[in-house]
Amino acid sequence: MPNRAGGVFLALAAGTSVGVAGVCRAQSKVEFRIVERTGQGVVSPSDAVLNLAVQGRVLDSTSKVGIGGFTFAIILNGESPAFGTLARDPISNPDGTYFSGITGQPSGSTNGVARQYAYLVGINAAFNGLINASGGGWTQTPSQDIGLIAGFSAQSRLLGTPGVDEDYDGTPDAAVGAEAILPAQIMQSYFGAGGVWIDLYRFRYTVNNFGARELDLHLVSTSSDPNPSAFTFTRLEFTNNTWGMVSTSTSVLPGDITGLKLDVVPGPGSGVGVGVLLLGAAGIQRRRRG
Repeated sequence: MPNRAGGVFLALAAGTSVGVAGVCRAQSKVEFRIVERTGQGVVSPSDAVLNLAVQGRVLDSTSKVGIGGFTFAIILNGESPAFGTLARDPISNPDGTYFSGITGQPSGSTNGVARQYAYLVGINAAFNGLINASGGGWTQTPSQDIGLIAGFSAQSRLLGTPGVDEDYDGTPDAAVGAEAILPAQIMQSYFGAGGVWIDLYRFRYTVNNFGARELDLHLVSTSSDPNPSAFTFTRLEFTNNTWGMVSTSTSVLPGDITGLKLDVVPGPGSGVGVGVLLLGAAGIQRRRRG
């Protein structure tokens, strides 16, 4: 396999082995952001855990373009790995719907990359993010980081997305001949179409050093490309005996990425994070008390 994460992703995504009908360059605008899922804006000894998500959406004049895949890395800029613990958070139930809780985890649920995008994770678990580690062309930074995150919707992960193939016959329910355009509700709830924010990746950070400081979370490229990347799609095609996306590769520019900053305080504290938080398809919020 190529030794750069971006090379691995593009090679797999462009090949018929992952069920992609076509890849081209192009033009819908994809946005990423990092959110704290409970609205917490301050970290203190009384509430040391941040439950976080990287969300994505597509802005397009047709409102019919979805996110089919992505690559990025997460960095807590300047935060020593000794100051806390990063981990993946539950994101998808066994049936592919979003896990709506904050704590606890049902049997068979998945962490990190959302289930509909977990095709590459099934090939190599490293694509679910390397926590403070190097590998696959990603080099660990001096700060807390999660590198080599890559999601792609293909084969059983694509067809297993809720509403895509409800009769489990291996063909999208929306198929007409060798093409399928997924219903708007599915595209919005699981692929970020129509400007609807969805959770792509969930993680948590548990702080153990409460020296006063600002946590600065942001996304960077996980490959030789200068920016995080995404694949977008509008339809599926049946090609080489498999259903796959007709996808477009796009670079997610710095102006289309919103990071997250939160204060660490040495005593009790509470606060509201940046903006109203959307839990992908789940739409659940919870406030913590400091």
